[in-house]
This record gives sequence, structure tokens and C-alpha cells, in this order.
Amino acid sequence: MANHNLELITSLRAEEQSVSMHAFLRDILQHWHLFLIGLTMSAVVTAVFLRYATPKYLIESSLLIRDDSRGSNFGDAAALENLGLSVTSSSIDNEIEILKCKSLAENVVDALALHVSYFAEGRVKTTELYDKSPFRIVFLGTEFPGNTLAKYQVVFLKNNEFELLSNKQTVFGKFSDTISIDNRRAVLSKTQHVISEDDKYYLVVENKENSIRKLTASLSVSTANKFASVINLSINETIPEKGEAILSTLISHYISNSIDDKNRVADKTLTFIGQNLALVSSELHKIEGSIEQFRKTNMLLDIEAETQQLIQQASSTSDQYSQFAIKLKIVETIAKYIIDNPTGIIPSSLIQQEANFKELASKYNDLILLRSKNLVTMNKGHPAILAIENQVTGLRADILSALNMQQKELGISLAAFRRSGQGYQDAISKVPPKQRIYLDYTRQQQIKQELYLFLLKKQIETSISRSSTIPNAKVIDPPKADSNPVTPNRQLVFLVSACFGLGIPMAGLHLSKILSDKIPDKNSLAQYCKAPVIAEISYQKGAHSRFLQPDGKSLISEQFRTLRANLLFASGLAGCKTILITSGNAGEGKSFVAANLAQSFAMISEKVLLIELDLRKPTLANYLHVESRGVTDYLLNRSDSDILIQKSGQRQCFDVITSGYPPPNPAELLSTTKFEKLILTLKEKYDHIVIDTPPVGLVTDAHTVRPFVDLTLYVVRQNVTGRQQMHDLNKLFTDNRLSNIHVLYNGFQQASRYYQYYENAEKKGSFFKWKHNFKLTQ
Repeated sequence: MANHNLELITSLRAEEQSVSMHAFLRDILQHWHLFLIGLTMSAVVTAVFLRYATPKYLIESSLLIRDDSRGSNFGDAAALENLGLSVTSSSIDNEIEILKCKSLAENVVDALALHVSYFAEGRVKTTELYDKSPFRIVFLGTEFPGNTLAKYQVVFLKNNEFELLSNKQTVFGKFSDTISIDNRRAVLSKTQHVISEDDKYYLVVENKENSIRKLTASLSVSTANKFASVINLSINETIPEKGEAILSTLISHYISNSIDDKNRVADKTLTFIGQNLALVSSELHKIEGSIEQFRKTNMLLDIEAETQQLIQQASSTSDQYSQFAIKLKIVETIAKYIIDNPTGIIPSSLIQQEANFKELASKYNDLILLRSKNLVTMNKGHPAILAIENQVTGLRADILSALNMQQKELGISLAAFRRSGQGYQDAISKVPPKQRIYLDYTRQQQIKQELYLFLLKKQIETSISRSSTIPNAKVIDPPKADSNPVTPNRQLVFLVSACFGLGIPMAGLHLSKILSDKIPDKNSLAQYCKAPVIAEISYQKGAHSRFLQPDGKSLISEQFRTLRANLLFASGLAGCKTILITSGNAGEGKSFVAANLAQSFAMISEKVLLIELDLRKPTLANYLHVESRGVTDYLLNRSDSDILIQKSGQRQCFDVITSGYPPPNPAELLSTTKFEKLILTLKEKYDHIVIDTPPVGLVTDAHTVRPFVDLTLYVVRQNVTGRQQMHDLNKLFTDNRLSNIHVLYNGFQQASRYYQYYENAEKKGSFFKWKHNFKLTQ
């Protein structure tokens, strides 16, 4: 049982929602012109907005970053690796931060002069010109003064002159001449673009820091996905060429800075090698000159045979001694270089045997480069700079300690070789002194020559590495603007416009329905009214000024026939049928309903009488074009009852008794015995009596006539009758203050399908009848 009740409640609620939605859709169709107006206005506003809105275009580019952790490597690095040259890699996260940094954005702003903008103001729209400006300004300084936006109107004068207008000052000058703007020298020159006479030209200059801030805020840098080493760059700009230039310049400076950072180490190494190579070359040249002079003086051509074996052994020891001497010389030179140049780059490639020293030197060089880069944007007292300097100091001490330890080891080795060589020297002492001096010269020449060749080899390798420097990134897609603007989105704007065009009328209808206290439709009538609705009369323009025709097939004719049939069924078969017609307020169509209802009864060949009892505001005499004598004349003993009755003058004629002239006491007249006798007499003569009374909600006349009435027809008009009147009607119905109350819904503006079809058929029949008659006349 509970489930059955639940299903019943659910079905009733669904039915109520369906009816409510159906009624709402009917309201929308009924007021279709409002939606047409709303859509038209929204379309016009949208078209104007799209016509004058400044579009923004999306400019995109992509870079491939060298990142070994993600498996991205450039093919051109293999050639350097085959030569034994190292290729440094980078991290994609670090490169993203570098692309976002302000120093790089500052380079772009300086290169493109983004802190200076050019605009042309037309009649409706102001447009940025960028590279299409007919003039160009160049400030002879590093930065425009001030932190606020400065706007100047450029007025072109005769004789190649111009005038700059602003709130602060007015500047006159000639193109290509130096002028002073806010204490800053500048040159304003013309370009090849044509000046439009209809436009006003403006020059807008802002602080460079603001331009950098705007650029970094508008630039989007992101990775394609977490597995790829591809960076996507994008920016939104009103001018596609400007956005492409910004991204192209940004990428160019980024790659250039990357190459410069890598070349800085190579440049320091080449400088160090060049200085020492010149010194060794000078020493080698001096020794070779001494040998040449010694040979010329002593005429030495060859070494004697008996000293060959001794010389070979001494030479082997000398070779080993030379190698260690070279190592010691390099270590001493590097140690001296570190002490003399505390901020210099260490040439770590000179000592290849010591892997620990090379690792320490690489870390030391990285910290020196990091300190140099940060000093561009930070001062020396910054905590980050101090932290780097502390690390550099610690690494420098470790490197010097390692070099000192290596010097000691090399010193011990040289001492051992020296002792061995001393033994050979003792043996060679038997050799003539000239030969011994010659051997000393030869040994010094060999040491200097090997050192010279070593430095020359490193110089060539470093030069090859510098000339083949590979950047950290490679351009995959160059900057390119999309052909369609991203804002405004035409489809989205039209969609929002259509929503507003439909939503505003819909909201207006809904609000008017909520705020209105009138009866808008039959569903509301059924909701607020307890009395039965007997029929409905549709609204037709001009219908109140004409009567029903006996053979008429119009919508109102059929509805009055339906009303007549329902009244006959509701009032029974016996005796005279007296029908009282009233309403809650004036203007709801009582007289119209009464006259046409009487005409409808007359169409079935019955005797019908229409009595107007609205003694305060009579209108029936004018409506039916009859004389104004009526009920008041009879009740005031001015005429007989037979004289009161007039013919309506219609094809199906019915009798009419008008109200007469307005009396001072209408309620008292209707309460007299004479009026009662009049009604009883008329009920014996007629089959149907239709009584038109004043509104029951305003006066009590309808209550006075109640004893003589068989049925009360309460007229409710769409969008005229208020909800409060429904409350009064329900009280009349519940208390039975009027006889057999039925409601007539008048002024209904939505006809049923049957009546529409019936009316269209009548129109179609009339058309074919006219066409047939037209053919007969030819």
C-alpha cells in the first residue's frame, strides 16, 4: 500500500512538472516576438562588439633541450666526443627558469624597444601600430625616466615639423633632430608608412621595469610532458608580428647567452695557455740559440762511441726526470695562477692524471661562473653571493692543498731521479767538459720542447672546442601566430549573446509571472478557482465590436456554441432559464459575453431576453445601437414594461431591456417589489433571460438579483482578473451567495488545435470560393 501511494505521489508530481513545463513553453511561443527582438538586439550588439573588439592572437614556439636524464642528445655532439672533447648537458627545469628570468626579458625589451608603443586613434577604435607606425622615436639613454606611464600626442606640422602634446609639456621639433622629453634626449624620425589624415597618433612610453614585468607575466613556458625534453613557449599579443618578434628575440638571446657561458671557460683557458706558451717559446728559443752558439764555438759534431751506453742510461733517467719536472712546473704554475687570480677559471685539462683535481676544478669553475651570472642582478653583499664566495674559498683551499701535496710527491720523485742522474753524472765526469755542457743544453731543450708541444696541443683542442660550441637548445618550431584570434572567441561570444537574447526575455516572462497578481492561463485558474469552469472564450482582435453570425465558423462562434450547450446541460430542462452574468471587476467582458450569449440562444429559435442591470455604468444601449430607455424608467413609474422591450436588430433577433438612465439609488430600486414582479412576468414570456449585472466585487446588485437566477456565470479574463478576486469568488462559491456559480474564462489567447484547424478551413474555403467567383466573372 505504501509503495502504491509513493508511486501515485511520484506520478502526480511528474505530471505537475510536465504541465508546468508545457505551460511555460506555451508562454514562450505566445511571446515569440520578445525572443525575436532579444535575439536581434543581442546579434546587433555582438556584431558591433566583434567589429570593434581588439583581437588577441596566440603565438607559439617549441625548443628541444639537451637533457641526458630524459634521453635527448643532439647528433652533432658525436663529432666532438670522437675528438676527445667533452660536451656539457643541461637540465630542462633549469632551462625553463632561465627562459623566465628577468635578465633575458630585459634583453628582449631593449632589443625591440617594447617600452615604447605607437597607437592610432580612429573615430571608434584605437589600434596599436607596432612596426606600421609612420614615425619612430629613439631615446639617447639607457632608460626612460620616471615610473609612470607617459602619453604624447604626435601632431604633424608643415616643413617636416611636429608637435608633442602631453599633460606636462608641449614639445616642438623637426623630424630626425634631437629633442628633450622630460629631461631625456630623444630623436623622432619618420618611417616609410603613410600618415592618415583621419587618425590621431599617440606615443606611449613606460618604465622599462614595467615592460619587463608585463613581458614575464604574459610569457608562458612549459614542458610538453614529463617524459619529453621539449619546452613550449607561447604568448598572447594583439599584433601577430609583434608576438613572433618577441619569441624570436627571446630564443635568439637565450641561445646566444648559452653559447657565451660555455665559451667563457674556453676563453679563460686559451688566455692562460697563450701566456705560458709565449713564455716557454721564448725560453726554448733562448736554449736553442745557446746550443747553436756552443756548437759553433767548440765545433761539436758527434758523440764518441765509448760514451753511447752511458749516455743512453743517462738519457732514460733524464727522460723520466723531464716528465716529472714538467708535471711539477705545471703544478707550480697552476698554483701560482690560482693565488694570483682568485676569481679566474682554472684550466683543469692541463692535469689529466689526477681525476680528483679535475673534479674539484670543475666544481670551482661552475661556482665562478654562477657568481659572475648572479652579480648581474645582485650586489656583492647579497647572501647568495656571500654563500657562493664561501664555497669558492673552501674549494680554492682544497685545490691548493691538493696541488701542494702533488708538488711534494713530484719533489720526492725528482730527488730520486736527481740522485740517479748524479751517479750518471759522476760517470760522465770522465767525458770532456765540453760534452757535459752540451748534454746540459740538450736536456733543457728537451724539457722546454715537450712543454711547448703540450701547451700547443691543448691550445688547438681548446680552440676546436670553442669554435664547435653546441647550444643547450635547438629550435623545433619557430615562432608562428595562429591565424584565428584566441580572444574574442566568436563562437563563444555568439553563444553567450544567444543565451542573453533568449534568457533575458525568458527571465522577464518568468519575473512578470511571479510578480503579477493576475490570472495568466487556465492552469492558474484551475489552481486558484474552486468553482467549475464551464467554457472559455478566446481573444480575437475586434471581436467585441461584432456579433456572432448564424452560419459563422469562426473560433468565437464555436466557443459560444459550446458555452450555450454547457449552460443548457448545467441549468436543466424545465422552465425559463435565467442566467446572471457578473465578474469581479470592470473590463472583464461581461456585456460582450451577455450580448453574444443572447445571440447564441436566439440562433436556436428560442425567445431570448437580455436585461442590463448595470444601473451605474450602462453600456449596452450603445453597444446594440438601441434607445436608452430601460429598467430605471419602469421602476420610477415613467413607462410600462411592454415599452421597455426593444429588438436587438440582429439577423437572429432577441429582445433587450437596457438599464436606462443612471439613478441615484440603484441598489434600492432593485430591491423593490415592482422589480420582482417585472422579473416574474418576463420569466413567463421568455425561454432564456440573460441578466448583465455590475461587478459583484464592487457593488451588491448581483446579490439582490440572486433569488430570480437559475445559474450564475462569473467572467474571468486572462491577465485582467486578479488572484484576490479568485479568493472572493471561492468565498462566494463556498458560501453559496450566488446561485449555481460557473466560471467563464474570457480573453484566452491560445486556441486549441481543433479551433485553429476549423478556422483555417473556413479561411481556406473562403479563398476557394473567391477564386471560383473570380473565374466566373472572366
